[in-house]
Amino acid sequence: GKDTYTLAYEHTVDAMSWRLVKGRLQTGQDATYTLRNLGKGTTEVTFDLTIQHNLPLPGFLRGRVIRDLVRSTVSGLKHYVEG
Repeated sequence: GKDTYTLAYEHTVDAMSWRLVKGRLQTGQDATYTLRNLGKGTTEVTFDLTIQHNLPLPGFLRGRVIRDLVRSTVSGLKHYVEG
């Protein structure tokens, strides 16, 4: 299935976060990437994500959809940072 939604982003020196403004199936999405410089060209990234939804699916399918969303979000950041 597909969902359409609008996010509002906020950036700081060591973090990027967003929140759901409007969604069709999602009723809430709050996320934050926090970066911590570990030195020697290494950065620790912490990702916190909370999703609220109205997915009319059994639990095991709902979990798969949410895992796929998290996977695509993390890989998108990785691709952007490494690109």
